Parts: sequence; structure tokens; C-alpha cells
Amino acid sequence: MSVKVHEAICMDSAQKRFWWMDHFLGDQVQDEWNSTGNVGSAAVVDAQTGGIVRITTGATANDNWRIDWGVIRSLLVAKKIVIEWRAKLSQIGAMILQIGCRFDGANKFYFWYDTNMGVNWYIHTDAVGGSSVDTGIVVDTDWHIYRIEAHTHGSNHLHFYYDGAEVTGSPLTVAANITANHVMPWCYLHTREDVLKIVDIDYVAARQDR
Repeated sequence: MSVKVHEAICMDSAQKRFWWMDHFLGDQVQDEWNSTGNVGSAAVVDAQTGGIVRITTGATANDNWRIDWGVIRSLLVAKKIVIEWRAKLSQIGAMILQIGCRFDGANKFYFWYDTNMGVNWYIHTDAVGGSSVDTGIVVDTDWHIYRIEAHTHGSNHLHFYYDGAEVTGSPLTVAANITANHVMPWCYLHTREDVLKIVDIDYVAARQDR
């Protein structure tokens, strides 16, 4: 996450901003995470530089798994959320992957890969309605950084960045489609075929105003 070179990281700045980060170190996923789905798992993997959590689906079509904060919803667009994920798919196949934030099934925003829609990443937000835009970025199996910034000047809107560059179609500006509810980090993996899918996450980081 970008930080001004001379920005003070001290108790004074902690009063102004909420900071949180997980590098997935240790022997298990930390307590704030809710790991669930119909068939699959999320586990910290040893012998990975910096630590990773590996999300795996089952090997039957429609098996899925996700990590989120369960009932902990502490992030708010109106407080100018910045959230960043570094993640890597192990294979490309018939599947769905969503990386971003959610309140519930009808209130969320994320990077979206769905093979029923093609080979590209989409950006998506929904609350009252929905907005989805094709970024033109082809999904691959390399490490990438997925960053979403909530801005409030004018009206609430969301900027999406892929490896530091703002994507085509960003920002999403239909305010009615941007949830006013508190949200949490969200990563959802779903296989559309009888083949398991894997996504590795290196870190998740978030900040917002107090």
C-alpha cells in the first residue's frame, strides 16, 4: 500500500486511521477470519516466503470456499476504505473468483473472474442494483495486486487498481450501487467443473479513516 515517505506512523496517526494487515504467518488462519463454503478449505501453507493462505475448492462442479470476517463488519465506504490483496491462481479453468469486500450477498464490491463471462477480470459493485465492467485484463496464474479505494468527493465511488495501475472502467460511480453498509474483506472461489481450484493469498491489508 502506498504511504507518504515522511508520514508519521505513531499514536497520533493511529487516532486518525484504522490500519489492519494479515501476512498469514503461523500455523493457522487467524481468529478474525471466517473460513466456510460447501466443500473446500483455507489453510496457511508452510515454506512460502512471507506466508500465504491457500483456498481450495472441492473437485465437483459448484464446490466453493471463501474467507471473510464472518459477523465482523468494520469497514465503511464513507470512511474511505483502501483494501489491497496480493493473490495468485494456480490454474485457469471453469470457475468464479471474487476478491474485494462484502456486507452480504446483495451488498459487495470486488474484482470478478467468471469463465461464463470470458477470460478477463471484471470490476463489480452492487447494492440497490449492480455495475459490472470488463477491464480487458486477461486472467493468468501469476502473482498480482488487487487494490480498491473508496473515495467520497462528489459522491461515493470506487477506484480499482491492478498491479498499481487503475483499470479500464474505473472508477465505478453509480452511488446507488455502492453499499452504505459496513463491509469486510471477502475472497470467494467456486469451481464450475469437476476439477478443484486453488488461489493463494500472500497478504490482505486495509485502512480507513476513524
